[in-house]
Amino acid sequence: MSNFDSFMKEVDTCLLSKVGMAANDLSDAPWFDYFTDELEIEAACAYALYDYNDIPFETLVNIGLGDYI
Repeated sequence: MSNFDSFMKEVDTCLLSKVGMAANDLSDAPWFDYFTDELEIEAACAYALYDYNDIPFETLVNIGLGDYI
């Protein structure tokens, strides 16, 4: 398993626990860019939710991801 595959598994775990969706539900998000930029898993999830799923900042705060935006 590649490091990127591991990254994506952790992303899925984070997203499922926070909002009940997986990375493939946010298919427009630049996951590989987040990986190569060495973002923390939670930061990558926060950016994807905020930028590609229009999750309001207040919601990100409520689910513990607001510190990353």
